[in-house]
Amino acid sequence: MVNNNGYHNGDGNGNGNGNGNGNGNRMVERVRKQRRAQKISKIIKIAEEEIKSLHVGVLCNVYEDIGQKNLVEQDLTKVGRGIKQALEKNGHKVTFFDMNHNPLPLRKLQKTDVDMMFNVCERINDCSLLEPHAASLLDIFEIPYTGSNPQTLALAIDKIRVKKLLNFHGIPTPNYDYIYNVDDRIRGDLKFPLIVKPANTDNSIGITNDSVVTNWEQLKKQVEYVIKKVHRPALIEEYIDGDEVDVPIIGNDDKVTVLPMTKWDFTKLPEGLWHIFPFEAKWEEENSPYYNIEASRSADLGKRLSDRIKKIAIDTYNILDCHDYGRVEVRVDKEGNPYILELNPNPSIGEDDCVPGAAEEIGMDYPKFIETIVKLAINRYKKNPSYYHLQSTV
Repeated sequence: MVNNNGYHNGDGNGNGNGNGNGNGNRMVERVRKQRRAQKISKIIKIAEEEIKSLHVGVLCNVYEDIGQKNLVEQDLTKVGRGIKQALEKNGHKVTFFDMNHNPLPLRKLQKTDVDMMFNVCERINDCSLLEPHAASLLDIFEIPYTGSNPQTLALAIDKIRVKKLLNFHGIPTPNYDYIYNVDDRIRGDLKFPLIVKPANTDNSIGITNDSVVTNWEQLKKQVEYVIKKVHRPALIEEYIDGDEVDVPIIGNDDKVTVLPMTKWDFTKLPEGLWHIFPFEAKWEEENSPYYNIEASRSADLGKRLSDRIKKIAIDTYNILDCHDYGRVEVRVDKEGNPYILELNPNPSIGEDDCVPGAAEEIGMDYPKFIETIVKLAINRYKKNPSYYHLQSTV
């Protein structure tokens, strides 16, 4: 029999496949299944025993010889090295996998014998849009890892799709529209002021004080900036005037814990500055006026508002299938109504960052926090290894 591609697949009676590789392919598949079974067995054994000493990889981005102005790159480097130190302090053997390496460490990943990978890779080929592919590589090489899967990471980057999903599930989020070209029509029922954001960037890239607009002329100008200068689609949201709350979450599925929330107070900003976190607020020098933003950890929000925020934050975390840890950003208007801004799966977890800082509020120092994330990942794989491409059919 000859198929449409002209390859001979046999004589129509099951006699041969035409390539002579049947036995070899079956042997390769048998070896793969045995390898998967061994990995599952090891994960279960680790989960059932006290974790004392594992071989943990750290998949990260390391920037050498970076200047003082490259604050984002400094932070990425610091996070990977800090996790390495914490893991070593906990008694684990640690191997670094630097995704800035050229060529990429694919062969090293394929051959590694690490028990678990701590995935804090945020860039591939120096592009944050490729972050989800780091988790994809770990799935392909069948390496268990911390944090969210590639589908969740990819979804969270696309703020437009997240908004649509939140609306579908009835999660409160600011009214919005989006455009891909400057000539696209914007819905006319949005209420000024509006905030214009790049629809698929992180670290507040492309956000300035001018991002908040109060009329159509300013809106057009800012949309052109995002599309033509930042080269991203534009997400246009109604600006919520009020406090911002960071909601750190750890855990999986129905066993999640909301850590102490952080409320950000903008009232001491100079007049003329909108109450937002532009790029300057996160990454500029200490003489920035945005250093007047005050953080209140374990903030007293009142039980009713606190419970409401926790509910919609956990719903968002689970709807987007976040794993192990994450951070949800919430805005509360003057009437006390909370709105989801976005979810950050695999948020930065340097020692001074929001999620580890919140964990410290309940007595969990940094090494213990890192160990907790490792344990959460191990138990997640034990519970459902097939979902993470480790299913054995031997």
